[in-house]
Amino acid sequence: MYALNESLAFLLNRAGVAVASAFTQELKDCRLTLPMWRVLAALWGTGEQTLSGLSEVISVEVSTLSRQVSTLVERELVYRQQSGVNWRSVNISLTPAGRALVERILPSVTRHEAAALDGISPADVRRLKTLLNKIYTNLISLDQVHPLDTQDGDRNQITT
Repeated sequence: MYALNESLAFLLNRAGVAVASAFTQELKDCRLTLPMWRVLAALWGTGEQTLSGLSEVISVEVSTLSRQVSTLVERELVYRQQSGVNWRSVNISLTPAGRALVERILPSVTRHEAAALDGISPADVRRLKTLLNKIYTNLISLDQVHPLDTQDGDRNQITT
């Protein structure tokens, strides 16, 4: 028998939604969305990135990311400039205001992660993060995401 509460996809999603929901409330005070925060945090951690490079770092399609970056440019939190190497390439970097905002939010990130991991040993935390990264690499290493197989117009049931 199928048990939703034992499904990997369900458990990952439920935990992710809980973490994101709590943190999103704090981001509202800074007039940021969670996707905007991910852009800022990625740039803080990696430094200047091309739009496509940043897209890979945060796992967001370039078209979606471009809109987020435009909003952050308007708010003067990031710079967007043409690459000197390739005129079609755009480099994205934090402004001083963007850097200051990230540094102001980081203690909250640490607090939320500590709350989420309360009662879990440091060794288990390292193992959990290793396993989550492995799951991610397993899934992105597939050649492509295949649409659900169809037969006579009926979709097969998903078990996740």
